[in-house]
Amino acid sequence: MVPRRGDFLEFLGLVLAAGALVLVVVRPELPEALMRALSSSTAGLVR
Repeated sequence: MVPRRGDFLEFLGLVLAAGALVLVVVRPELPEALMRALSSSTAGLVR
C-alpha cells in the first residue's frame, strides 16, 4: 500500500507538534524568547 500525501503531511504535523511540546517541557525559556523576538520584529514592521 502506497501512503497518500495527506497521510505523510498529517504524520509530519504530529511529529512537529510532539517536538515542540518536548521543547516547551525541557526548555521553557525558548518559547518565551521566540515570542519576544517575533513581537519585536512585528512591531518594527508596523511602524
